[in-house]
Amino acid sequence: MPYEVYVRLEFTTPCLGNERNDDPDPNRMMRSGSGGIIFLQSWWHGCTVAAAERFSMHQKRIRSVKWSSEVDGKVRLVDRFYYKRDGSKNIKKHEGFAALDVISVRALVPDDVPPEDFKTILSIAGEFFGISPYGWKKGYGRFNVLEVTKIYGRNTVKGKREHDGSVPNKPEDNQAAIADNDVPEA
Repeated sequence: MPYEVYVRLEFTTPCLGNERNDDPDPNRMMRSGSGGIIFLQSWWHGCTVAAAERFSMHQKRIRSVKWSSEVDGKVRLVDRFYYKRDGSKNIKKHEGFAALDVISVRALVPDDVPPEDFKTILSIAGEFFGISPYGWKKGYGRFNVLEVTKIYGRNTVKGKREHDGSVPNKPEDNQAAIADNDVPEA
């Protein structure tokens, strides 16, 4: 039987939304019907399967992890600098998470993947692959794993799901303005 975990990640590079809008409107993060930020199962599977292969353990079982569709975190506008074809420098705004922003997510992990191994796989995924709707192949969405905690039991209270046991509170949102910079300083 799978066990549920609460995961907190801190981005080391920006994680940018990929729902494109024409300038000056920012590109947006994908949202659920209730307005929550969505990270698709395929994104989590992509980075964790590659990390499990590097870890040389749980390569098949990591594919059975089921991720909550919504992540918890506060998005902001992040600047992405790029060059146009004429060589001029331009800025595109993205809704997303900046470096040092923290998100949390829940997952169901197969019971034959120990929590320590799952955390190691996530750490490898964060360092080498990242998770970002836009530009993960360009190094966006890299992260450090702050916490992986098993959740023991659940209750439903007044139609809202709440965790039993010791699930830590979210840290304060980092409000520092941090720009993403694709281009070398001139």
